[in-house]
Amino acid sequence: MGRKPKDEPDLSHILPDLRPLAVRLDTLVPDVDNPRAHGPKDVAILKESFKLFGQRSALVVRQGTNVIQAGHGRRLAAMELGWTHIAVVHSDDDDTTSRHYQLTDNKSAEASEWDWPRVASVIGEMLDDGAERDDFVLLGWDDGELDMILAADWSPPKLDKDYDPKLGGVHHVHIELNDDEFAEYKEGFPRAKQVTGAKTVDQLFMTLLRRVVAE
Repeated sequence: MGRKPKDEPDLSHILPDLRPLAVRLDTLVPDVDNPRAHGPKDVAILKESFKLFGQRSALVVRQGTNVIQAGHGRRLAAMELGWTHIAVVHSDDDDTTSRHYQLTDNKSAEASEWDWPRVASVIGEMLDDGAERDDFVLLGWDDGELDMILAADWSPPKLDKDYDPKLGGVHHVHIELNDDEFAEYKEGFPRAKQVTGAKTVDQLFMTLLRRVVAE
């Protein structure tokens, strides 16, 4: 008594509230026109997330066809983990609405930004409480990126007592690097500091900028 039938699926990897929404993974149909690609790195991060936390949000599929609208990467990760079932919700979107939703769902994630001081605080507290750096790396945080986040001074800039906001002040410049560029940065920054005498990224940037302008 109390045993589950042999044909009852294992849903232990799905949050209890989502288990009534579980369907067989092999019944889902990838959208051949999905505008978002999922490479090995992305799928590997999703797998580690599933291992640590299980499934915490449902995939979105179209009613009647089971074509995936949101969750292609999670489907791939679940397949690699050997899952047989995954939780989904169904929409009754027409083709146009479905395409619009897919584009919006993917684009909205890009529009958000990190609150870096808060990120540094949270990661630091987690490490102090016993979290392993390797866990962050497995979930997509580059090891060098962690070093910079934790080493940076995120305190607000100190302004001169005579500072007049009408005359200007501190400005923040954001740059984005791809993986190769970030690798070059990590390797070259220590040497660049030695050559220029700069101590911080902003000092290095302004030193190089002034040299170029002076030429």
